[in-house]
Amino acid sequence: GHGAVQNGRQRMTSQRNYIEELTNKVEAGKKAGQSLSEVQNRIPVKSIHALQADGYGELVFPHRDEAAMQSAVNTNIEHVYNRLGKS
Repeated sequence: GHGAVQNGRQRMTSQRNYIEELTNKVEAGKKAGQSLSEVQNRIPVKSIHALQADGYGELVFPHRDEAAMQSAVNTNIEHVYNRLGKS
């Protein structure tokens, strides 16, 4: 795992919310015919509500500036984009 041991379900719930929200946004872009780079450009970190809720963004991206966070999110977007539609 990454980071300290967590008690309770909040981090797991926040992670699920992030993955679901990101997947929905990426899927919508892909269905609209957008390329990977277009999808990445249309999903700024500030637009991802799950990263803003309950301090989750700071927990998973501690002390990172927005550009570093966006780079990490873009990597996540790429993984989701490439896996959509595969069995």
